[in-house]
Amino acid sequence: MRTMYDGINSDASVIPTSAQLVGGYVDGNYVWSAADWNRFPHSIHVGIAVKSTTNAGVVLDVEKGNATPAESVDWVLLRRKAGVDPTVYCSQSEWPTVRAAFQARKVAEPHYWVANYNKDKTIPAGAIAHQYESDTRWDISSVADYWPGVDAPPTTFQEEDVAQQIESLKVHPDEMAYDVPKGANQIRFGADGYGANGKLRVVVWNGAGDLPSVNDGVLIGVKERYKMISLPPGTTHVTVRREDTGEFPISVGFA
Repeated sequence: MRTMYDGINSDASVIPTSAQLVGGYVDGNYVWSAADWNRFPHSIHVGIAVKSTTNAGVVLDVEKGNATPAESVDWVLLRRKAGVDPTVYCSQSEWPTVRAAFQARKVAEPHYWVANYNKDKTIPAGAIAHQYESDTRWDISSVADYWPGVDAPPTTFQEEDVAQQIESLKVHPDEMAYDVPKGANQIRFGADGYGANGKLRVVVWNGAGDLPSVNDGVLIGVKERYKMISLPPGTTHVTVRREDTGEFPISVGFA
């Protein structure tokens, strides 16, 4: 899970430059300038539109004074036609109304970024991000490790099916070892859990003799179809074991 800061254009000068993701407006009264965005060279930029006719941005802001739930359907269709995988932002209380608008028009639902200022970082089931805190300077959200439409798609997966190589813990308790390619700094997993989660034990090893980094209970499949784990410098290999009984495939690769 990652952290995102967002706000109006005047907030760009105070949002921490260390933000993993930063959101700003691409239209409306508070549009961010190029200088605002340039302040965050190491952050992932999330463009937010407030008008349903704006053919820009990856998120539409649905709230009073901005787009309506009904208009969000039109914007999503507009952005999909432009090749974007869009997200709709709305309050958690209005979320059912937004979803109903898509269902009524038989349009596939987008990703959802929901707001509920309960200071609970948990991302609600079915959402990709949760705006959990707001103050006079900025808003803060929890974001899934992979946000389709915002993050670059994981195109470097190897043609390996871990479900076949690493069976469930009950069937095959051994771990599979993968040498880390030169220059790789992430191991990536991809899955479609068909209504269930896969669970992995991922151990990161290095050549310096340090203790390995153990990642137990890495879930992938339902809420997050992609999972990325950073590899520190000096990583030599990674061992992976499947700890669930599911039979759906999980792919693995490095980037």
